[in-house]
Amino acid sequence: MDKRGVLGLDIAKAVIMLFLIIAIIGVTLIIVLASISNSNVADSDESGSFRNQTTLAMNTTGWQITGTTNYDDCVVSLTNINNASTGEDIATGNYTTSACFINASTATAPYLNGVWNLTGTYTYTIDKSKDIKNNITTGVTLLFSNTGTIFTILGVVVIISAIAIILVVVSKFGAGTRSTGL
Repeated sequence: MDKRGVLGLDIAKAVIMLFLIIAIIGVTLIIVLASISNSNVADSDESGSFRNQTTLAMNTTGWQITGTTNYDDCVVSLTNINNASTGEDIATGNYTTSACFINASTATAPYLNGVWNLTGTYTYTIDKSKDIKNNITTGVTLLFSNTGTIFTILGVVVIISAIAIILVVVSKFGAGTRSTGL
């Protein structure tokens, strides 16, 4: 029997399998790139406020706003400072601010070594790429929020696998011997 010019089932099966593998890789890459483009690990600005935060005796060493010790790029904005014992407002000439630190080196009597009440706001930067706990939690949350997509991919893989199994089964039946005559 002359088989020149006839495309065999083995070649067709190999070409279809190649297309299926390329399709799976393509769909996977699209999903991965979409997930990467939606991720956000950049720095973000956060803020907080404090009201009537009472210092210890304010001396020339100054005062760090409570809870802001480890914040990057912290900036404080004071709206009210007064003497805790008399309620008298403390003028800005008696202190300076640097980051989230109140420096009282210029304070005069009766404010120096007195207890102050501070009210204001602060802003700081969070480096989200260092926040491993948040990244893991967000990753797990995003995984379960994308289950619809995951099941769609799983369905495509099952359909492609079914086609591949059918091709393998058909090619095995087609490889059987044929009788040549009576």
